[in-house]
Amino acid sequence: MASKSKSKGMRGEYEAAAILQTVKDEVAEALGKVHLSTRIVRNLEQTRSGGFDLTGTFNHAVEVKFQEQFNLAGWWHQAVTQCPEGMIPILMYRKAGVKFRVRMFTYALVGSRRVKVLSDMDLASYLVIFRLHCEDEFKKL
Repeated sequence: MASKSKSKGMRGEYEAAAILQTVKDEVAEALGKVHLSTRIVRNLEQTRSGGFDLTGTFNHAVEVKFQEQFNLAGWWHQAVTQCPEGMIPILMYRKAGVKFRVRMFTYALVGSRRVKVLSDMDLASYLVIFRLHCEDEFKKL
């Protein structure tokens, strides 16, 4: 049973990587930076030395969960504790037959103040954020 669960988790990671890669490729092409773009891939060192699931997402430390039993608090704790300093913890999660959702910190404007809040959003909303993030990062290259 454990290998079936592990296989499902790997499928979720591949699926998430493909979704994010499409956005990254579109941005790189639009900015004429295709030659500078890297692949978003599974972090093969995560089992041995810990860490987040996907590499190549600039400073988004993406943890992916594709499981039927939700444990958002535990998954978020894992995403935050495994996130290297200077990176942004991102949790992409879903169960079979359901689209990915994303949990991350965002900021709300309250008067003249910025307040850091934990946000859960649909995948489309996160992809807007990821697209803008890719644009900013490619412009630095």
